[in-house]
Amino acid sequence: MVWWLSPHAVLTVLSTVLGVGVTVFSLRNRRVAGAVPLAALMGAASLWSALDLVAVPVSGIEGKLVLSRLQMSLAPLAVLCWLWFAVVYTGHEEWVNRRSVPALLAEPAAFTAAIWVLDPAPLLRSNPTLEAAGGQQVLRYDPGPLFEAHIAYTYLLFLTGAILLTRLVVNTERLYRDQSVALLLAVCGPLAANALWLLGLLPAGVETNVGFVFTGVVLAVAIFRQRLLEIVPIAKEIAREELITEMEDRVFVLDADDRIVDANPSARRLVGRGSIVGEPLSSVLPELDAELREGDTEEPGSVRIAVDGIERDFDVRVARLRRAHGLVAGRLVSLRDVTSQRRREQRLNVLMRVLRHNLRNGTAGVIGYAQVISQQADDTEVATAADRILAQSWELSDLSDQAREIATVLEHGDETRTVHDLPTVVTDAVGEVTEEYPEVDAETAVPEDASALAVESFPTAVSQLVENACEHNDDENPWLRVTVDTYERDGHGWVRLLVVDNGPGIPEADVTALEQGYETALEHGSGLGLWIVKWIAELSGGTVSFPETDHGGAVAVSLPRTEQSRADDGRASVGPESNGQQSGKN
Repeated sequence: MVWWLSPHAVLTVLSTVLGVGVTVFSLRNRRVAGAVPLAALMGAASLWSALDLVAVPVSGIEGKLVLSRLQMSLAPLAVLCWLWFAVVYTGHEEWVNRRSVPALLAEPAAFTAAIWVLDPAPLLRSNPTLEAAGGQQVLRYDPGPLFEAHIAYTYLLFLTGAILLTRLVVNTERLYRDQSVALLLAVCGPLAANALWLLGLLPAGVETNVGFVFTGVVLAVAIFRQRLLEIVPIAKEIAREELITEMEDRVFVLDADDRIVDANPSARRLVGRGSIVGEPLSSVLPELDAELREGDTEEPGSVRIAVDGIERDFDVRVARLRRAHGLVAGRLVSLRDVTSQRRREQRLNVLMRVLRHNLRNGTAGVIGYAQVISQQADDTEVATAADRILAQSWELSDLSDQAREIATVLEHGDETRTVHDLPTVVTDAVGEVTEEYPEVDAETAVPEDASALAVESFPTAVSQLVENACEHNDDENPWLRVTVDTYERDGHGWVRLLVVDNGPGIPEADVTALEQGYETALEHGSGLGLWIVKWIAELSGGTVSFPETDHGGAVAVSLPRTEQSRADDGRASVGPESNGQQSGKN
């Protein structure tokens, strides 16, 4: 058989071409973490295969030995490039430093020098001979103890890199997991072929190229199907580590036995010492340990910890750390200092209660005196002034009631959203308000099955809208319309509650302040009612808008709708005459 048509030559050419292809692709993407060591690894493998190809027509044993020594000089470099790639790819680039590199190079350098100076020798390899295999003459020899020790060292380096990638397979997302599996398969090819050769199951001179062909195919598939060298985990790991390191929150990583396995600098400063890894949480922060044992680990909690002799409040959040197949490996505990926020809330609550109490008692007294003056005054101007005082006092009393409602809304701001039956909510609000304002002609048009997800205080927002529309309507024939319709936005279903009246409309200052989210000293609203509506809508995941209207004022509240109100989109267009609606007139 012609030597270049032998199986060995064919495999050698394939492995060389595939290796060169991966090397070129890696160099073109050399800015990606791991690309340079992968290029060096596959470049060394390609050169090994090329030397194998050169060795095919060589018939003398001396020529075979020289080429074999060149290959043995390349082998440790390829293994070190593999470990370099695994370290960089998995985000441990800091391991490549002035101490580790010389230590890792010491054994390969010594072995390479021995090969060129002493080979053949009993300690390295002895009895070199040529034998026919795969249509060519291949070199056979007996490995010595130093040669076997070098092989063991090589396998150790391969195993170290494989362990790093195996950790990614177990602990990371699917994309990186698939990439890591492909890389493990790629490196296992030459190892498996070499092991089969050592066991005598593959002929000499064939085993390495069989492995390299497998490696090249697997890496080519990983490059084009799993985006190898396009998206690598190191960027995510660096960003995550930088975030945790720089964040002000105190972060502890606990194992399954609540021992501290890691902590960010903020957490170490909280404890007051740096050496806490490996210690039980109960001995480092007993207050936090007690909170975690007593509370629900899936729900946020709070703990008070003395820092420099001053007690501070922390919000506690816990996330379970899971490995593959849902196995719990530990917990990530974060503490956020909310001392200033809690103190501010306490002061505001005290101030709110004192103001509401004094305002309510003061206005009650003013109202009583104003009523007496209005009823008993003989002077018309005095009686008129008393009536004005009475009106202003009632407004202040209403403001106190609104402040109480705001306190309730804010106090339960994080409550879970529930399903509200809109026909019931609208009917109750309109009925209650129109009893106080019987002169207002109120109509409703609400689908019978309309419902929305909102916080528990949502009916308060509807009552505020209806009450504002009635209270400020100064038209001779005041009327009010409350309608509900449904629509789609960004692929999600929404419910819109629209309140329209023929009053003077909403002051521009109120609309501006509500849209901006704050009031200024020169531009502020006239009341708290619409703020209550806005806050409740936002807590419910909804929005408040002010549609233009030809009549007077209009306010629209949009909320996420439930599956029940998705059932019939044919009812999305709402009007007093629409079918399937609950329409009413109060």
